[in-house]
Amino acid sequence: MQNFANTLSSDIVQTHMYGNGLDSINLKNFKKYNFVLYDKSKSIYGKHLDIKLTNGVYEYSGSLLYITNNTFGHLGIEYLVVIDSNFSTALDDVLNKILLVFSLIFLIICIVGVILGYIFVKPIKIQRLKIDKFIKDTTHELNTPISAVLLCVDSKLTQKNLERLKLSAKRVSDIYKDLTYISFGDVYKPNIQKQNLKEILEEECKFFEILADKKNMKLELSINECFLNIDKEDFKRLSNNLISNAIKYGNTHIKIGLTKEYFCVSDDGIGISKSKDIFNRYTRASSIGGGFGIGLDIVQNIVKRYNFKIKINSTKNIGSTIKIIF
Repeated sequence: MQNFANTLSSDIVQTHMYGNGLDSINLKNFKKYNFVLYDKSKSIYGKHLDIKLTNGVYEYSGSLLYITNNTFGHLGIEYLVVIDSNFSTALDDVLNKILLVFSLIFLIICIVGVILGYIFVKPIKIQRLKIDKFIKDTTHELNTPISAVLLCVDSKLTQKNLERLKLSAKRVSDIYKDLTYISFGDVYKPNIQKQNLKEILEEECKFFEILADKKNMKLELSINECFLNIDKEDFKRLSNNLISNAIKYGNTHIKIGLTKEYFCVSDDGIGISKSKDIFNRYTRASSIGGGFGIGLDIVQNIVKRYNFKIKINSTKNIGSTIKIIF
């Protein structure tokens, strides 16, 4: 509008300087905008507008007005008023475009928010479900030995009942130790000393032989002398979790081996699927044998603590061998 006004004003000034009148300017050629020419009191060209003539830009009845006195009184013209009648429509178009852009941005933010919410909430939901299942499994695992203890208390004190009491008490003790280790393992300070692993393992296997016998399973022991700098309870946790897992998922026999180089446990059970991340907490190889799914998580923590290596050789429905290399 300003350029249009400057061009028209320039033509008016030049026409006056050449001694010509307003009628010598073909005003109809200026088609881009409507305009009105004013002398000191009224309009002399175009439709009169009831406005105050002051330089500037104004809004008038939905149109945009540009008022200038760049004609400097030439040809008796004091003011030039340029009228943009499409201003309202153009403004509406701009507002609609802005509204559309903000709507798209809002929609994108909502979509991204939903996606991010799903990404962040899904792992929390999965962990919550795992913990709920863990609590249910804990209740079930504790119920079995406690029920056995109560049954034996109400019965005659026979050798068979004494064995049941021993098994149940041992099971409750192991559950307590595992849960304590999982809960407070980060502040646990191991008492590392030179240990005779053969003596520890033989003592623990006495309990597992009773447990295996209850399931009509046989333990095959091949235990050699082995001395290692390790916390005694850590080795018990490591060996007990591997052996108890083998008994849970095995069928007829378990092989337990110990040398100066490694400790290993083999079973003839269901095997471990390659897709199973069995070292994740609360993950179980199968729902058949029970348990919490924390045993191999404990094993892995102990393996990392002493820089051991762990190797798993498993065939589905044939069996598994887990070897801890010192």
